[in-house]
Amino acid sequence: MLSEEKGSNLALFTDLDGTLLQSDRRASVRSLDTLRALGRKNVWRAVVTGRSHLSARTVLSDTFPIDFLITSSGVGVFDFRDQTLVESHSLSTGDVRRVTRFLIDGGYDFMVHAPVPENHTFEYWEQNAHNPDFVRRHRNNAEHCRPLKPGCPGNGRASQFVVVCPTVADPWRTHDALSNALKDLSVIRTTSPSDHRSTWFEIFPKHVSKARSAARLCERLGVDARRSAAVGNDYNDSDMLQWCGFPFVVRNAPEPLRARFPVVSDHNADGFSEAVQRWLDGIEHG
Repeated sequence: MLSEEKGSNLALFTDLDGTLLQSDRRASVRSLDTLRALGRKNVWRAVVTGRSHLSARTVLSDTFPIDFLITSSGVGVFDFRDQTLVESHSLSTGDVRRVTRFLIDGGYDFMVHAPVPENHTFEYWEQNAHNPDFVRRHRNNAEHCRPLKPGCPGNGRASQFVVVCPTVADPWRTHDALSNALKDLSVIRTTSPSDHRSTWFEIFPKHVSKARSAARLCERLGVDARRSAAVGNDYNDSDMLQWCGFPFVVRNAPEPLRARFPVVSDHNADGFSEAVQRWLDGIEHG
């Protein structure tokens, strides 16, 4: 049950890896102090990550100073204060069958994730001879995955598909091909959190993205998106950055994002806290 006890109409939405967290996957002392200071100002604080809930909790302690955790780019929304599930989304059985057949016929390597809250588990289909990032992911998560049997998938519904693009493939062309073929779904590009070079494409229900989840949360809390901020570092943050009134990207973001949005220091130099200060200064000065 959402609580509006803060009475604030401001919210901060931040990506996790490569933005709020440094290279050691920890938030700096300054970043934690910044989050606590926002809490004292009654500002809503939300982490918006591509990680599943289980994965996010490996780097976020029970006392981490945020109010909401939006996982898997919007598939699940959790009230972090009491760890309750506020919102979840999934692909229908028909969509799962249709996308599975399309990806197999198209020669893609992909994973099909179970619905929230078990979306850290997945089935995978591998058909490319050289896709090391794909192999690394299912081997590193061996206890949570199994090979896909197209005729009898383990889950009728799914939270998302993850397509891992081989390094020899053109990610822009792949994105266009997937988006054009699956116009009724949401296809989001992101950089691999594993090798930080390969490209992944996540396929969600049409209404799922970081921006859409943030917008729905703002509506429930009575927050003005035009006066709220977002901080990110990768392509899957693009719609959230474009949606909010005060967007920032850290310097370690790809050049196309740095060309579009205000840039702060990188994630290892407290760019997150710099973004928050610039946002609050902007609010103060109208």
